[in-house]
Amino acid sequence: MRRLRLAQYSLTGCEGCAISLIDAISSHPKLLNYIEIVSSRIIGYLGVEDSDVALVDGAVVTKHDEELARAVRRSADVLVAVGSCAHIGGLSTLKDALGSSHLKVYKKWPLKIEHIERPKALSDIVSVDYFLPGCPPDPEDLANLLKLLILGRRFRLPDKPLCYECRLFGTLECLLKRGEVCLGPIVISGCGARCPSLGAPCMGCRGLQDDADIPTFLRTARELGLRVGDVLDAMLPFLNRYLRSIEVRRKV
Repeated sequence: MRRLRLAQYSLTGCEGCAISLIDAISSHPKLLNYIEIVSSRIIGYLGVEDSDVALVDGAVVTKHDEELARAVRRSADVLVAVGSCAHIGGLSTLKDALGSSHLKVYKKWPLKIEHIERPKALSDIVSVDYFLPGCPPDPEDLANLLKLLILGRRFRLPDKPLCYECRLFGTLECLLKRGEVCLGPIVISGCGARCPSLGAPCMGCRGLQDDADIPTFLRTARELGLRVGDVLDAMLPFLNRYLRSIEVRRKV
């Protein structure tokens, strides 16, 4: 079995997903028998290299991100969007919802960076073969993805909502029924319902399930005594891109 040429690239983001890759390989060192890392800024291998598999994290926020995304797509046989930013735009899409004036961190920014008008997910710019959601993805999920690609098998996301895992792993009380805004009914499962199992509502970092019905979810939340506005606000950090394409407010 030949070793896969693996490349890792980061667009605009915190690079937590890159750290998850390091954690995955550290926990499964035998993976290095089957992969050759040919590019990864975080470990000092710079530049775009031809690869069998390219892992890309971060959102497309700048012109440079756009150019890098297209160059990586040309150089990679298989392209994987890793993490919430590459998968669904991540926290960068808050610029759309809140406007730039709410997101300024520095009064004076010395770098001249050419931003695009609207932050985007990787698949808005180039074709993507696989998505690995999470903020950041669990290192075990990354290790599993690599193992499947090494074996030449397809990687598939779960087809059930997060609520399924709450029941499966024994979360004692539904947070929605307890009066807390939890996005579990409309979010992709696969994380083991880690946040709800610890009493923290799901924020939707894994993205929207394919057949999620947002208007029905909002009506149900309202029937449980929640304010629709609070639910929509909870969707802003990770799921607000879906609100642009669905006439949510009119339907509820």
